[in-house]
Amino acid sequence: MAWRVWIVRGLVFSILGVLAASATLFVMYTDPARVRQFVQEKLNVKFDRVSVQVASARFRLLGGVQVNELRLARCDGLDSTDFLYVPSAVVFHDKEHLLDGKLLVRRVELSRPQLRLVRQRDGRFNLTGLTTPGNPTERLPTIVVWNGTLVFEDQQIAPGTNLIEIKNVQLTALND
Repeated sequence: MAWRVWIVRGLVFSILGVLAASATLFVMYTDPARVRQFVQEKLNVKFDRVSVQVASARFRLLGGVQVNELRLARCDGLDSTDFLYVPSAVVFHDKEHLLDGKLLVRRVELSRPQLRLVRQRDGRFNLTGLTTPGNPTERLPTIVVWNGTLVFEDQQIAPGTNLIEIKNVQLTALND
C-alpha cells in the first residue's frame, strides 16, 4: 500500500515539475523586453546605416508581434530626424518555420505610419542606400498600411517646408 502512495506522489510532483518548467519557458519566450530586443536586432540586420528605436514589443495571444512606437532614422548624415514613424504595427510570422528556429515574416500591418521622403540639395533622396542586399530566394512579406501619411520635402526648392503631404493612405503591397 505504501508503494502506491509514493507512486501517486511521484506522479503528481513530476506533473507539477513539468508544468512549472513549461510556465518558466513560456515566460522566458514571451518576455516583452526580450521580444523588443529581438525586433530591434532583426531590423538592424535589414537596414544599413539606420538607427532603429522600438518602445515596446510583445507577442499577441492569437499570433504575431505587436510593436509600438517604431522609429527609423538615418545615422550617416546631418539630417537625423525620423524618416519613418509607426505608432503601432503587427508583424505576423510564419508559425511553421518558428519551430525550426527561423523567424520568417509573412505579413506586416502598419497603423498610421508617417513616411518622410526628402530630396536633398544634391538631388539624392533620403531613402537611398538604406537596405542591405537581400536574398533573392527569400520571400518578401505582405505589407498593409492603414491611415498612413506621406510627407514629401524638397530641399532644392524650399528647404525646411513640406511640399506635399498625403494623408489617409491605404496600401497593400503583395509579393507575387
